[in-house]
Amino acid sequence: FGACHEKLASVFKQISFGTRVFSNLELACKSLISSLDCKNLALLSPGCASFDEFTDFEERGREFKSSFKYS
Repeated sequence: FGACHEKLASVFKQISFGTRVFSNLELACKSLISSLDCKNLALLSPGCASFDEFTDFEERGREFKSSFKYS
């Protein structure tokens, strides 16, 4: 997701790294949660800045934390 998503997906495709594109962080988290079990860990490791969606890294982290809830 984000302004650089097309460029990043293109680079990852060239090196045969599986990627999935989402329209926002919340949808990405929901998809991730559906594939996890209690033995898994999720780490937010952004590939670049996300000033197009968040004011700073703290806001992005809060959004990740609030989106990442088991249902």
